[in-house]
Amino acid sequence: MKALCKGEKPRTTAATGNLARRAMASFGLYPSVFSYQDALKVFEYVDVCSVLADEQFDRVVSLCVMEHIPDYEKVMREVLRPPKPGGRFVLTVDSMATIRDPLLLERHRRKSSVVEYFTRDRRASALERSGLRLQSVKPILKSDFATALLQRSVTRNKSGRVRCVLDYYRLRCEERRFDERKNGLFLRAVCSK
Repeated sequence: MKALCKGEKPRTTAATGNLARRAMASFGLYPSVFSYQDALKVFEYVDVCSVLADEQFDRVVSLCVMEHIPDYEKVMREVLRPPKPGGRFVLTVDSMATIRDPLLLERHRRKSSVVEYFTRDRRASALERSGLRLQSVKPILKSDFATALLQRSVTRNKSGRVRCVLDYYRLRCEERRFDERKNGLFLRAVCSK
């Protein structure tokens, strides 16, 4: 099991850098010069399961990883080891349920190295088969604006920082308007051991 999947050309963001930096620190790695690509190189060779002791964490978080792994059910069984009894496992996966354009989906799949997009039912049954107790599976990023942002990110490479900040605030407002939608670009699941 890898901590991070190697994508085609991952984009470096402040949030991604912080997550990768914290993950590296949890393995005792404290590089003075750091980039997201450095984290990918390190994690490409680290077998996370061999490093983590059983029942040592209160919470395990996986952000958009499982859709990149061909044998994700094997990984899900390994995820049961690190959390303490009653510990929580929170994960997000790509759903792309609001995307209706098959060409856009295929382009996103290739660009992001996605093996499988998950439906709510498929995600729930996979979690329960692995032995986790499902608490909730909810769609996130449900608005039309979120879909437009994804389309823009798949078809273009970069946005300016000011544009990103403005998009973030507009996305927060738009998501409130679409709170009742049953589908979204991603699914967020919360489980317990």
